[in-house]
Amino acid sequence: MRKRRVNQPIGSLAAATKPDARAKGSSREVLMRILALAILTTATVLTTAPAVAQRYDANYPICLQSYGMGGGYNIDCTYTSMGQCQGTASGLSATCLTNPYYASAQVPRTPTSRQSRRAH
Repeated sequence: MRKRRVNQPIGSLAAATKPDARAKGSSREVLMRILALAILTTATVLTTAPAVAQRYDANYPICLQSYGMGGGYNIDCTYTSMGQCQGTASGLSATCLTNPYYASAQVPRTPTSRQSRRAH
């Protein structure tokens, strides 16, 4: 009597004939994935730009925001008046802004519930 062959994919046949081949392949695959992840993580960390915490100088009330050719911009907060800034911005691709972080800026006070009550 002749043995009947079962149709199996080649990968399954190879795994069936060599029981250790699959174990070695999976450990190599894990090592390659770890290596690829390490390379990707290193490349990501090295190519990221440092974040700019604050672009505004808190010592001056007016800032000049100038625009570059590549779509970038630069902020220069070294102006003491809007007229001084507008004189510099004249003829440039720039605009003058009030500095939101100016140290001496007056914050409007709203009356709190304690202040609005009258003492009797």
